[in-house]
Order: sequence, then C-alpha cells, then structure tokens
Amino acid sequence: VRLELTLIAGSVCLYAASMMSGLRLVRSHRQQLKDAVQADVPTEPNLIDFLQHVDLQRVTRNLHRLERFFARPPAGLVYWLQADRRHGFLAGFLWYAFCLAGLFPPPLWAWPIYVWCFLL
Repeated sequence: VRLELTLIAGSVCLYAASMMSGLRLVRSHRQQLKDAVQADVPTEPNLIDFLQHVDLQRVTRNLHRLERFFARPPAGLVYWLQADRRHGFLAGFLWYAFCLAGLFPPPLWAWPIYVWCFLL
C-alpha cells in the first residue's frame, strides 16, 4: 500500500511541476508577444499632421470619379430590379424558393459547382 501511495504522490508532483513549467513558458511567450506588439504600434496621427499631408488634387479627383459613378444609370441586376415593382417580388420569391429547396447554403462538396455556375 505504501508503494502505491509513493507512486501516486510522485506522479502528482511530476504533473504539478510539468504544469508549472508550462505556465512559466506561456507567461514568457505572452510577455514577448506583448513587447513585440507594443514595439510595432505606430503613434496615432493628429489632425494637424493629417491636414498637412493631404493631397487635395487626389481628393478632388476621387470626388469627381464618385460623382461620375453616381451619375451613370444603373445597369444589370439593379436596373432590372428598378425597372418594375414586380421584379423585386419575383426576385424575392425565387430566392425564397431557392433556399426552401435546400440549395442555399450549399453543402461543402457543391461549392465548386456553384462557383462554376456563377462564373458562366
């Protein structure tokens, strides 16, 4: 009986020592990671720095591009949906039927088939 208790006590001590060394290792890795993250964090720019480095020509060019994009008439699916109120109801019903039939979301094996059909 004493031999069994000694082996159990020795195993428990070994297990506890193993856990303590693992905990020390995790703490050291966590501290190294924390130091690395803090070293890579840039300082936040303030408003004055931002305004001094703004390229106004680039901003105005992008605003003109945005105006031209919104001035264009819609095309594709958006145009079809806006053309008639019934198109929205039809699209909603078809999507509902598609999901109700179990076709969406597809099983993992069917994703390549869905991608292939989408690209056609």
